[in-house]
Amino acid sequence: MAAGNYAYIQDYNVGRLSAGNHTITITTDVTEAVTESSETDNNASKTMSWAYQCNPNLITNYTPSGWSGPIVVSSVSGTTTDGPNLSNCNNTYIDWAVDNYSPENISQTFYVYLYIDGIYKMNWPINGLKAYYYYYWKDINIGMLSAGNHTITITTDATNTVTESSETDNSFSKTLSWVQCPGPQINSITPNSGPAGTDYQVTISGSNFGSSQGNSTVMFPNGEIAPIVSWQNNTIVCKVPSGASSGTVQVKTGWGNSNAISFQVTFGYLGRKWYCADYPIKVYMNQDGTLDLSDEFTQIQNAFNTWDNAVSTTLWMNSGLTNIKTLSQDGINLVFWDEAGTYFPSSSTIAFAQSWVYLNDPNHLAEVDIVLNGRDYIWSSSGAVGKMDILNILVHELGHFFGLADLYGTADAEKTMYGNAVLGETKKRTLESSDTAGISYIVTGCP
Repeated sequence: MAAGNYAYIQDYNVGRLSAGNHTITITTDVTEAVTESSETDNNASKTMSWAYQCNPNLITNYTPSGWSGPIVVSSVSGTTTDGPNLSNCNNTYIDWAVDNYSPENISQTFYVYLYIDGIYKMNWPINGLKAYYYYYWKDINIGMLSAGNHTITITTDATNTVTESSETDNSFSKTLSWVQCPGPQINSITPNSGPAGTDYQVTISGSNFGSSQGNSTVMFPNGEIAPIVSWQNNTIVCKVPSGASSGTVQVKTGWGNSNAISFQVTFGYLGRKWYCADYPIKVYMNQDGTLDLSDEFTQIQNAFNTWDNAVSTTLWMNSGLTNIKTLSQDGINLVFWDEAGTYFPSSSTIAFAQSWVYLNDPNHLAEVDIVLNGRDYIWSSSGAVGKMDILNILVHELGHFFGLADLYGTADAEKTMYGNAVLGETKKRTLESSDTAGISYIVTGCP
């Protein structure tokens, strides 16, 4: 160093010091390499006080690069800009970010809360956050919001776990408007016919169904709601529900109901049947029969044979007459007339099939009894006017015996499994192609 000159260092970063007093000392020629006229002035010290300890500061108004704001609200996933077309028939997705805007690391776990219109919705834990780092979450599906204005709020450190230098910037809100969606519209249902209760699937095509199902439904005739396989704004795949009949199908949403489109149910399955090893099913007839007829036992056999002939299979076995006349699970499949009306609280019920299943397998029929109303109806085997035709009713009830359901649509009226009958009617004596399709489905795979 030349005589009379000096050397200096500026802005040397010694890091962060704790709160309190600290002494800074500079020593020159620490190795005594220079022979000096005086060695007493090689040190200089300064003592100063550091008044406070820094705390971290979490903020929610931080906007990451490429984002449209600290909170992004969108009708589609995979974007970091607001919109487009926020509506009450599409899911809403949000992105949010939280920044530790301080030189202090956060080591403890803190929580971020989401509020919609001031109501708590969900939360996320964050396991610490380094100084000047931010944490974000994208494509959070908060479902479909109603039409109108909604306020989305993100609050960080909602449980006050972290001691911060400022607690005034822990929340950020954004208010946007959701428009009313047009009502759903069905263009087609494919196929437009099929069985009910067999997991048979159909595809409904149209528009404005909503991006997800939410509380929306597909309604089949008889008020039956279809199990949904998949749901998109323009396409719904669903199963034809058990209990459905022929008629019209609608999509029902929170923003309106669709037009009705026709669907033909070929047959309905009750979800329970005899297994192949059960055939032929042993059937008993109560020996009293009915006083209205002399050939009732022959007519019972004819009814069973109608179903046999449809599938060219022996489905039943005539086990003869019995004195049993009780509706109970007694291991006997029984056909009998209830002349006293014990089992008919309503005169409108002509006959019914009571079934029991195995407890460990509710799809497997264990026993079926058929009871005919002898109190309120006079029975005939000739289709006589003013009387109930035995073959007409029994062929129908035997459909239930094997596992087929009633149908009630106007388009079902000519089928044997149509659920209503009138005096003198005989059209259920013979099976329609849909009835044959039903029994064929049930006995598929049986020899």
